Amino acid sequence: MNLHKSKTATFDLINEPENTNALSKTHDFVCIQEPWTDRVGNARKGSRWHIIYPTSRLSMESGVLLRSVILINRKISSNVWRQIDVPGTDDITAVLLTGPFGKLGIFNIYNDGKHSITLTILR
Repeated sequence: MNLHKSKTATFDLINEPENTNALSKTHDFVCIQEPWTDRVGNARKGSRWHIIYPTSRLSMESGVLLRSVILINRKISSNVWRQIDVPGTDDITAVLLTGPFGKLGIFNIYNDGKHSITLTILR
């Protein structure tokens, strides 16, 4: 889901109504690209979600845009997922799920269309 850095779209997402069509009742994971960020660069999430940032976020230069986050529904036990370290980019967020089904990786990859750096990082 690309929010195009929209504060309105972000707050619509995190302040979902309590009904059967609420995103947190129908989805376990939401991959968000171009989230709106506050003045210190943090994305927002509702109380029903964990937010996963790219692992390189804290080591990136200031002014680098946050373009990828994953929301994980709080009803999913944190014992069944962990973040995958993808160094050197603020454009890839990844988690690994483990369960009776085996292992499943979820990657949120932002490609800006001007370069293929993210594809090189994944190789």
